[in-house]
Amino acid sequence: MNGVVTKNLLKSKSGEFDLESIHTVCLKEHEGLQALDNLETLNISGNLIGGVEVLRCLTGLSKLRSLRLRDNTLGLSNPVCMNNTYVADVCAMFPDLLTLDGERVSGRGSEVFKMFKHIEDGLAARSDDVGSRNYSVESWVPDNFWEPSRKFEESIMGDAQQQLEDLLSSCTRLSNTADKKLNQLKSPS
Repeated sequence: MNGVVTKNLLKSKSGEFDLESIHTVCLKEHEGLQALDNLETLNISGNLIGGVEVLRCLTGLSKLRSLRLRDNTLGLSNPVCMNNTYVADVCAMFPDLLTLDGERVSGRGSEVFKMFKHIEDGLAARSDDVGSRNYSVESWVPDNFWEPSRKFEESIMGDAQQQLEDLLSSCTRLSNTADKKLNQLKSPS
């Protein structure tokens, strides 16, 4: 192959008879894909894409919502993925993109991926400092906290039983008072 995507190649790879019917493509070559107006998903992981500018020819794909430059499940990537800013650069180039490399970059659920990415970056930045610090571990509960209490009266169950007995006693008093009031109303004085 010469590295150029032709209409016939797209039709044979996708199994579709019409270019308008092609919604998902997974190819090694990417030149010529701009002719696919209805393309929604594109996996071009495992190529030799060295910079984001190579993708500029695809910016006319207005329906493109999912793009893969790196596929961790298959172990495929592109040199551009080694750049720390490639996610931001690709998202700026394709503002309507919902997922990049299988992760939500905009729309519903993207906040979770951004939060985890922020945490991951923070942990990576601190990983060098962890070995140089001495952390003291202090117990935040009393030493005997995890040991079961031997006295039932001192346990949580003992407290619950006492609360239940107090509640039942209060209900009995209220019931007796209500009975007296009802009897007073029933008897003519």
